[in-house]
Amino acid sequence: MNEQRAREAEMRRRQLVAKIHLQRAQFGAQLEPVGRAMETADAGIRIVQRVRRHPGWVAGLAGVVLLGGLVPGLRRLLGR
Repeated sequence: MNEQRAREAEMRRRQLVAKIHLQRAQFGAQLEPVGRAMETADAGIRIVQRVRRHPGWVAGLAGVVLLGGLVPGLRRLLGR
């Protein structure tokens, strides 16, 4: 009787382990798109952190954009 119960328990354990492997594979497949989105979000966070560490970059970029917009306007005013 004990041997029969042990065999049944072992069979049930193997079935559960197989089910776990299948569920893990399915879960991993479901998380793949989320993982890509998280990588994109992480990249955005890294960019923001880098800009916060180097505020001169923002000022320089703003100056370039401003001058780039003003210079063509000045050229038109001067007739060139």
